[in-house]
Amino acid sequence: MLSDQVNELLNSHPSVVAAVSRASKSYPPAPLSSDYENEDEFEEVISFWRSRVGRNIGLVKRSAISAVENDANALVKITIDYGYDIHSMVMPFTAFLKASAGECFTVYGQGFMAESESEMDIWEFNSPNFSVISVSTDSARDVYDGDDCEVEWVLS
Repeated sequence: MLSDQVNELLNSHPSVVAAVSRASKSYPPAPLSSDYENEDEFEEVISFWRSRVGRNIGLVKRSAISAVENDANALVKITIDYGYDIHSMVMPFTAFLKASAGECFTVYGQGFMAESESEMDIWEFNSPNFSVISVSTDSARDVYDGDDCEVEWVLS
């Protein structure tokens, strides 16, 4: 399902990874147990430190994810395997979010060669007559009907 891929995709975006990495490096190192004579006191301090750092890194991550979700220029490449070959299409991430939410719409791809002829590919998402993703051509050739695809960021 497309919706299963959204969180994984967002968490892997380079700007999200970089923001979390920067935030992680900005905190002082964790307290050491050797600095405390009382183990209970150490557990209390380390627990507080983990919750504070984790909460702040979580806020940084959510902010970075929100920026990606609202970036009108963010692109993803969707790749399907239709048995004979693979075929891909680049689309705005905002459109991918709509598809993952179940919205029904059609996108025209960049075209591809099929049996020595150039054909326009038509990608339908969540059509009532098909599966999650249906790909056909302008010559009425059925290419793919299913919900299994690979999705990756297109970085410029």
